[in-house]
Amino acid sequence: MNGSDDRSDDRPDRLPAAPGPLFGDVSPEVEAPGADHPVAISDGDPKAADDGSPSAAHDAEPWLPDDADLPAGDDEPAPSAFVLPLGALLLAAFLLRWAVAAWRGAPEQWWDPLLAAAAGLAALVYGLARLRPAVGSLAAFAAALRPEPPATPVSPLAEDGGLADGLRHEDGLRLEDGLRLEGGEGIEGQDRASLVADGDRPDGATDASWAAAPVLTPLAAGRRRPDLRARWSELVAGLRRPVDAPPWLPRLVATSPWRLTAACALGAMALGLALFAQLRLDAQALTVAEQVPVLATTTFFLLLWALVMAAAMEALAPETVSDPVFAAVPARVGGGRRGWALATMGLALALVTVAFSARLGAEPPPIALLRPAALYTNATLQPLGLLLWLAGLAALLVALQERGRSLFELFGGWIGALRRPESWLLLAILGLAAWLRFHNLALVPAEMTSDHTEKLNDVRTMLEGGLRPVFLPGNAGREAMEFYWLAFLMGPLGLPVSFQTMKVAMGLVSLLNVVVLYRLGRELGGATLALTAAFLLAVSPWHLLISRIGLRIAFAPLWVTVVAWLLLRAIRSGRRNDWLALGASMALGVYGYTAYRAFLVVVPVMIAAKLLHDRWYRRGEGRPLVPVGLPGHVIAAALVGFVLILPLWRYSQDYAELFNHRAVTRLVGDAPLSAAEFDTVLDQNLKTQLLPNIRRALWMFNLTADSSWFQSPPGRPALDTVAGALFLLGLAIVLVRAFRRDWRYLVLAAALPLMLATSFLAIAFPRENPSLSRASGALPLALLIAALPLPGLAARWRAALGRRGLAGAALASAALLVWMTLGSWQRYFVDYRDNYDQSTHPTSEGAAEARRFISEQGGDFGHVYYVGWEHGWDHRALAYLMGAPTWNGLLSGSRPDWSDAATAAQAHVSDAAPKLYLVGGPFAAAQIDTLKGFFPTALVAEHKTRMPGKDFWTVIVPPRGEGATP
Repeated sequence: MNGSDDRSDDRPDRLPAAPGPLFGDVSPEVEAPGADHPVAISDGDPKAADDGSPSAAHDAEPWLPDDADLPAGDDEPAPSAFVLPLGALLLAAFLLRWAVAAWRGAPEQWWDPLLAAAAGLAALVYGLARLRPAVGSLAAFAAALRPEPPATPVSPLAEDGGLADGLRHEDGLRLEDGLRLEGGEGIEGQDRASLVADGDRPDGATDASWAAAPVLTPLAAGRRRPDLRARWSELVAGLRRPVDAPPWLPRLVATSPWRLTAACALGAMALGLALFAQLRLDAQALTVAEQVPVLATTTFFLLLWALVMAAAMEALAPETVSDPVFAAVPARVGGGRRGWALATMGLALALVTVAFSARLGAEPPPIALLRPAALYTNATLQPLGLLLWLAGLAALLVALQERGRSLFELFGGWIGALRRPESWLLLAILGLAAWLRFHNLALVPAEMTSDHTEKLNDVRTMLEGGLRPVFLPGNAGREAMEFYWLAFLMGPLGLPVSFQTMKVAMGLVSLLNVVVLYRLGRELGGATLALTAAFLLAVSPWHLLISRIGLRIAFAPLWVTVVAWLLLRAIRSGRRNDWLALGASMALGVYGYTAYRAFLVVVPVMIAAKLLHDRWYRRGEGRPLVPVGLPGHVIAAALVGFVLILPLWRYSQDYAELFNHRAVTRLVGDAPLSAAEFDTVLDQNLKTQLLPNIRRALWMFNLTADSSWFQSPPGRPALDTVAGALFLLGLAIVLVRAFRRDWRYLVLAAALPLMLATSFLAIAFPRENPSLSRASGALPLALLIAALPLPGLAARWRAALGRRGLAGAALASAALLVWMTLGSWQRYFVDYRDNYDQSTHPTSEGAAEARRFISEQGGDFGHVYYVGWEHGWDHRALAYLMGAPTWNGLLSGSRPDWSDAATAAQAHVSDAAPKLYLVGGPFAAAQIDTLKGFFPTALVAEHKTRMPGKDFWTVIVPPRGEGATP
C-alpha cells in the first residue's frame, strides 16, 4: 500500500524486528500492512482501492523523488564521485573571492572574511584532495556515453554444468577469479552459480536469456571500485521510472446507484448554496465595518443546509481512506559505539557554546556562541563560538543520518518527472503564482512604511556594522531569518538595499510555499488535491497580501507547510532522514515569524493521534503501541531541533524582556506595569475580551475583516468568495471523514484555532484581531480544507455520469477557479492598491524628483532637503528611495506642529551650491514663502501625484552666479 517507499512491500509478512539502539546497525524491517480498503467504484478493479490509493500512487511516482531509500551497502562507492569535488571547488572560489572583497571593504570587521575564508579553504582542500579521482571519474563517465560495439555473448555454463573457463570480464578478470572468499578459497558448484542468479539478472530477463548473457561486473572481495557505467545505469533508471500516475479523481467506496446519484445532487446543491451564502457574507462584512457581525437568519439557514448537504454527500458516496500504518523502522545508521561517540561530541560542542551568558556587562569567552553588543542593545554571534556550534551540529547529523539513494538516480527522477502531466500543471500554476507576485511590483505596494525602513536599517547594519543577531529587539521584536535572507541577496549577490529587493525576496519565499503545499497535498490525497491546493494558494489574496508587502510574514505559512509535509512523510516512510528533516524544520521555523510557533504544539499531537489511531483500529493485529524504531527517530529529530534552536533559547534567557515584549504588550498593553498590576490587567482583559476575540478570529475566513489598511482592504475576510464557500464545505467533509478513521484532516482542522491564537490573544488591542499577518500560520491549513470539495465532486459526477459528468465537473471547476482568480485580482490590484495609496504618502515620487535634480541639474544628495510636517513623509524611507541610505536632510523647525520647518534653511543661505527643497503638507504655502524670502531666485514647481490631495512642491535654488545673490 505504501508503494516504492515502503520497504516491506516486496517482502513476506514478518514480525517486527527487535528494538535496536538509537545509533545501532539494525536491519530495517517492518510488518507489511494489509490491504483493507473497500473496492473502488471508479474502475471496478478489486485492487484499485489499495493499489491506486493516493499514498501508494504518491510513492510510485512522486513529482520530486524521495531523498532517501534503503541504506546503501558499505561496498558501494560514493555516487557523487565528480559532482561534489567540482562543486566544492566552485564553492571555494566563490567564498574566497567574497572574503577578499569583504576584507578590502571593511577590514575592521575581520570575522566575516575569516569565516568565509575558513569555509572556502575547507572546500578547497576537499576539492583538491578529490580532484584526481574526480577527473578520472568524469572521463570514465564521458566514455560511458559513447556507444560501444556489442560484445559476443558467451554462455556462463559449460557442458558439465559449471562456470565456463572462457567467461571473462572485459578487463581480463575471470569470473572464477572474482568468486573468492577473503581466505582465498573458491566457491564451487551450486554456491557459485547462485551468486549470479537473481541478484544480477536484468529486469524482465528469463532464466534462459540470462544464461546466455555476459556478466559485466566481477564480484571481487572487499570494496568494489567505482563503476561509472553503473552510475549511468542509475541515471537512466531514474529517467525511465514508471509514470503510472495516480487516479486523477479520488477513489470511491462501492455503493448503490441511487446513493451515488443522491450524492451528486446533494454535492451540486451544497456548492451552489455555499457560494450564495458566502456572497451574502461578503456583502454583510462590507456593511458592518469593524463591528462583530451577527449572521442574518437567512444566511444562517443557507450555511446550515450547505453544510448538511455536503456531509450527506460524503456519507452517501464516501471516498476511500488511504492511511498507511506507522512505518517507523529502525534505520541503518553509523556503528553503535562510533555513532554514540560522534553524537555525544557534537551535542557537547553545541552545548558548550551556549553555556555562557550574553547579557550586557559580562564579556563571555571566545568559545561562547553569543556576546553582548552594547551599541545595538542586542547579542551577536561570535566567530569561534559559531564555528564550534556548526561543527557540533554537523557531527550530530553525521552520527544520526542514514545513507540515501544515489544522486544520479534522483537527478534522473527529477528530469523524468516532467513526463507526467501533473508536473506541467504544477509548472503552469507556479507561472501564474509568479506573475501575480511580481507583476507591477514597483507600484503595488508603492510606498515604504516605518516597518520597512527599520528592517532595511537592520540589514544595512548587518552588512556594514558587523551585527550577526539571532533576534532583533527593535520594533517590538523580530525574528532574524528574513534579515539573513536579505543580507545574502544584498551582500554576496549584490542586489540593492531597497524596498524592491525586500518584495522580491519574500515573493521568492511565497513561490516556494506553493511547491511545498503541493507536496503536502500529495501526502494527504494525491495529485488532484495537491494541484487544487497549490492553485488556491497561488491566487489567494491573503497570500498575495503577506508576500508582496516584503515583510517576514510569509515565513509562517511556509514553515507550517514544510513541517506538516515532513511529518506526514516521516510517518509514512519511517526513514531516519525524513525525521531529521522534520526536527530541523521545526526549529528553523521559529526563526521565521511569530505566527509559526503555535504549530510546534501540533506536531506531538499529530504523532500521538496517529499512534492512538493505529492502536485502536488495528488492535487485533498484535501491533505494539509504539512501533519499532520510532523512539530512536523521535529522539534523533528532537536532538537536531534542540541544537538548532539553542541560539534563540540563549537569547531568550539573557534578554527575556526584549524577547517577550511583543507577546506581553498584546496581552496587557504598552504601559509599564508592576507584577501586581500586570496580573490585574491581564485577568480583566481575559474576562472581557478573550471570547469576543475568539469569535472574531474564527469568522475571519468568511466574515470578519482585518481592520489594518496595511494588510487588507476594508471589509474583506481572509478568503475570497470561492475559497470561503469551499472552506465551509471542506469543514463538513472533514467532520464526516473524522468518523471514518481519517485522523489527518481532523487534526489539521483542530489545529486551525491554535494557529489563530497569535491573533485572538491580542486582547489589549481588540482592533488588531483578526490579523492576516498574525494568523498567517493558518493559511495553508485553511486552503487544504478548501481544496477538498472539488476533487470529490468531480469523482462522484464521473462515477455517476461517465465522461459527460467528468467534462461538466471540469468546466464547473474551471469556472470557479477563474472566478477566484478574477476576484483576487480585484481585491489586491484594485481595492488594496487604492486603500494603500490613500493611507501612505507619495514619498517615491519625491525621491524621483530628487534623483532628477541630481542627474539633470548637477546637484548632490548633500544639498537635497525635505521640509517636514507633522505625520508627513518618513525621511528614512525617502533616503532609501533616493538610493542614499545615510542621507538625512530633514528640516523640522522648533514648533511641535513643524509649521516653521523652513526657517532652518536660513543656515543654507551662504552655500553657493544648487539646492532642492521638497515641500508639502498643510503649511506648504507658508513654507514656500519662507524659502522664497531666503532665496529670491528659487524656482517653485507643483507636482500632482497619483494620490488626490497629496500633491507636493519642489523649490530649486540655482547655484550662485546664475541668479541674483541673496
